Amino acid sequence: KQTSAFAATDKEAAAAPNLTGKGILRSRLVRLDGTFLKQLQDAKKGKNTDSSSVMATLNLFEDFVVAVEVEATPDSDDLNHIFAGQVFGQPTSLVTILLQQGILNAVIRLKGRVYRVRSRGNGIYRIEEAAAIKIPDHDQSSGEQGKTE
Repeated sequence: KQTSAFAATDKEAAAAPNLTGKGILRSRLVRLDGTFLKQLQDAKKGKNTDSSSVMATLNLFEDFVVAVEVEATPDSDDLNHIFAGQVFGQPTSLVTILLQQGILNAVIRLKGRVYRVRSRGNGIYRIEEAAAIKIPDHDQSSGEQGKTE
């Protein structure tokens, strides 16, 4: 069963500013769905009967919703759970989730776009769309920047 990861915030969180600038194109505040959090915790403990993966719908923004599948990595420990996976149908995407003592942080990379989910405390999370960073193909001093052979 896929779970929608984020729920609308209460009035207190909704009143907070939509912070942009400093590399942030847009952001919003949300609450994390408890079912999604429990699925992640159960996957790490091996309690998911279907498989060790978690499928979820990440409703990052009203106009940007993605279905993802992540699996717990073997290097997680009892307090820190690391999950890695992809957006369905997007083999070059990357989804990374860190669950530390029940607090979630995530990065979603898809088609040159980067989205971050960070805790703001009191059960509120901030979802951000970061501005793309342009990285040159080659060393700028070589005079061969952008050329391919």
